[in-house]
Amino acid sequence: MQSDAIVEITIDAKQNAKQPLTKERLCRWHKALFPMGEYRSGKEDMKIVSGAWGREKIHYIAPASKQIEELMAEFLIWLNSENEKNIFYKASIAHLWFVLIHPFDDGNGRKEYYSVLDSICKQIDLDISLWIKWFVSLFDACIDETLVKLESIQKKAKFWDKHQDTKLNERQKKIIKKMLSALPDHFEGGMRVRKYTGIAKTTRITASSDLADLVEKAVMKKFGSGRGVYYELVF
Repeated sequence: MQSDAIVEITIDAKQNAKQPLTKERLCRWHKALFPMGEYRSGKEDMKIVSGAWGREKIHYIAPASKQIEELMAEFLIWLNSENEKNIFYKASIAHLWFVLIHPFDDGNGRKEYYSVLDSICKQIDLDISLWIKWFVSLFDACIDETLVKLESIQKKAKFWDKHQDTKLNERQKKIIKKMLSALPDHFEGGMRVRKYTGIAKTTRITASSDLADLVEKAVMKKFGSGRGVYYELVF
């Protein structure tokens, strides 16, 4: 699975962070995600494009494949050198340099950077400040997103730790997992008997009984009245 490959690459990158990045490691990472695992060698132009087929917009045409070995060797020498104290600046430059060489046939990372890449490629003064600004802002957004995900994971862990000795049937566990999957947001509209019956594939009587049991065990709290009754998890 690709997720397993990503975990493998991440572990390798972290455990060997102090080791020089080599062509062999790059190709091994690429092969874990794609079938090639080697620098491109085709004679056709390698283009970075966006848009629907037949109406593609060309943002950049990469160097010919016969230049890849030399360009990547130069790139890796720079990357493995102690030449920049600010790791964020170096990471942003490395990202752009790698994209411009475009050493692989695919998998170079087609993110939403087309407009920024357009601006950089049109310049002739080598000013990449716009790219660095975009890269740092993206990195900042990724940190925020990661922190939110970590908070959700911690909240789930604390919830299950709190109820590790609470007796729950399989229907109740399924419902709880469904509600927890909505984190960091609230489960929309709360849990209602009708939703419970649909998710747990059970009757209204059983759903009502299960929900009442969850309230009694302080797993959920009941809100509203009549047809407006709904339930929320207690954290």
